[in-house]
Amino acid sequence: MRIEGQSGLALLHDLALLYLGLAQGADDELDPSETKEVAACLRRWQPDKDPALIDHVIRDVSLSFEEEATTEEVRAAVESLGENLSQELRQEILDDLAEIARADGLVLRQEKDFVQQIATTWGVSQSPASSLRQPDGA
Repeated sequence: MRIEGQSGLALLHDLALLYLGLAQGADDELDPSETKEVAACLRRWQPDKDPALIDHVIRDVSLSFEEEATTEEVRAAVESLGENLSQELRQEILDDLAEIARADGLVLRQEKDFVQQIATTWGVSQSPASSLRQPDGA
């Protein structure tokens, strides 16, 4: 699960948009456990890079959400990742998203729907969204 070079940095940014879009977008809050899981997932994509680079990407994308990052930016990231990564790597991203959704111990319907929508867009039939359990009434 490795992406390299300049295109790797662009893909890393797109991953951060997706991961933080899920973590923060569902409830407008970014739980510390979600931030930790986002960082861990991103570090797995570039294990040889300085962790400060990953932290910089997370801060950069977090700021864009604070400044009202648009749904269109997330949509563009989904499209870019879908076009540039294999089916296997897209499945790994969906697995990451499921782990991020579980990170705070509470999976919201919006989180499950977010993961399922991306899986559908990418044509991935084995979506981890089906395994995400929500609290009663969510």
